[in-house]
Amino acid sequence: MYKCSLSSKQFFYYQKKGYILFEEILKDSSQKDLSRDAKNTLSTRNVWKEHPSFKKFCLNRNLTSFACTLANTSFLRLGFDHLFSKRSNLSSMFKEEKLLSDISSIQNLSTSVLINLSQTSFLFTMVIEYYKDKTDDEEERELIRNEVEIELNPKSALFFDPKRIRFLFDGENDNASIYLVSYTQKNSRYIHCEDDPYTHDIKKEGSGFGDTLKDELHPLFECKTSL
Repeated sequence: MYKCSLSSKQFFYYQKKGYILFEEILKDSSQKDLSRDAKNTLSTRNVWKEHPSFKKFCLNRNLTSFACTLANTSFLRLGFDHLFSKRSNLSSMFKEEKLLSDISSIQNLSTSVLINLSQTSFLFTMVIEYYKDKTDDEEERELIRNEVEIELNPKSALFFDPKRIRFLFDGENDNASIYLVSYTQKNSRYIHCEDDPYTHDIKKEGSGFGDTLKDELHPLFECKTSL
């Protein structure tokens, strides 16, 4: 990942919109290494535990500093990563426009990022919902829904708030190479989530529902944030 800084304008854009897109964020060498390992891997979670290239990337100081700054915190930990090799896998995971935070067994997801590891652009729809400020004449606040078409180009990254942003992916079974990394708060816990197909994975590694995440399974990092 290229070393780059986040401006105050970009920070406040993210705070307001809940997302921000960066083009050409991956170095050619990183793209090559990640793409090579992705070709030999089916859609699965926690690929960083199996492939050094993914571990190196998701714990990269530049990436974690971005996540910390966007979350406006000095501490975050890796929640999980997930490689998608088919569009249909993305569609299945985000079905019914569910928030990533609502389909995760890791509590308090903070900042997430979608990265295009393929050689072609990836098109999808992002859904943003918010309540309009109520006027004196209105009894209830109006729910506003905006659909934004996103073109995620090769080596580009979409940072988003997993508690605010929803996605619409079509159900086509076309090949894809989309990498998701999700960071979480320092004191996050492992909880049961029926909508998370991986809800029992952390239990297999020795944790129980309600436990605070362990550093060896979910590395903690500290970043100095400044704008």
